[in-house]
Amino acid sequence: MGVFDGVMDFMARLGLGMRDDPVRVIDLAARTWGPTVDWAAVSIELIEQSDSEALPSVSAVLRNSGKVPVDLTVPGWLFFFTATVVGPDGAVELSPFGAQLLKPERRTERIEVHLQPGTGTEARIPVGQLFGLRAASSRKARYQVSVTCELPGGALVRSNEISV
Repeated sequence: MGVFDGVMDFMARLGLGMRDDPVRVIDLAARTWGPTVDWAAVSIELIEQSDSEALPSVSAVLRNSGKVPVDLTVPGWLFFFTATVVGPDGAVELSPFGAQLLKPERRTERIEVHLQPGTGTEARIPVGQLFGLRAASSRKARYQVSVTCELPGGALVRSNEISV
């Protein structure tokens, strides 16, 4: 990192300037995918955290597995992807925070998505906050997490399942 980049980074941390986050590259080949429905497939992975007290979040990727480009208008990512969490005692309910955040009247955002064949787009889903899960260091049980999304036309696409 050059001197200029270091100064800009320092100023951004102080709130005195802005910087762009590095572009995230999605390695589609390294991911595990749920079944393909029509043209779409969904994959989730646990986002690695350096802080053992951090609540779990997952990276959800929607991939165009078809042969033609796809244009979609979807609600905000938290409404497009529906997370399911199952613990040792069955399905886990949304936390009070998650229930407030996902109220239907908050579903106002619309996102235009353009996917070329073989490409994907990522959303980060804070399942720990949405479902009130504890940090990994204080959790006694493992939870199974999956997501679904509904395509225009009503087809339901399910991701792979992961353990957090």
